[in-house]
Amino acid sequence: MVRFLFLLLFVSCGSMETKVLLDGSTKIPLDDNFFNKNYRKNATVKLIEGVDYNSIYVGGYYRDHYEVLKSNFDNKDRAYLNVLKFYENGCVNLFFLKKSDVLSDKIPQLNPENSGNRGVCYSNGGENKLAIFTIVSENLKRGIYSATIGVNGDSLFVKREDENFTAIYIKKQLPKKNKKYTANW
Repeated sequence: MVRFLFLLLFVSCGSMETKVLLDGSTKIPLDDNFFNKNYRKNATVKLIEGVDYNSIYVGGYYRDHYEVLKSNFDNKDRAYLNVLKFYENGCVNLFFLKKSDVLSDKIPQLNPENSGNRGVCYSNGGENKLAIFTIVSENLKRGIYSATIGVNGDSLFVKREDENFTAIYIKKQLPKKNKKYTANW
């Protein structure tokens, strides 16, 4: 009995196998069916109403637990910005782009086969959710970043249950060179 319990704990605490994309740093689940097994089978994976898949959304602001609005654009210590790219089928990419590139409209190629953390948007119990496979801890452990997402005009409001702030993403036109890419995970 003790051996069985130890084995069960060891197996459940194991880390997920990953592979590295062409950018050399982005890791994705090794199992190509990860999102199908864990989300498409159990929830309604779809593009959230009001989200424009011909645009990107830049993590420009956040509202802290005191409801104070703060800007990532004005923060001189912040060199990179989070950028979300949605696809018609409910897939989503999270890119980390240089702030200088985003502000000067020099958006690089956003090919999901080469870079960008992978995820899906889905409905669960009437709420719109995001699930993105990315770094989830200070020691660079990878796992699922889960959040509730709301849409209001050209803004997305992303809130994790375990955080005291809401990230606010601002819609930005997607360069034509990036409109050719599709995602299927």
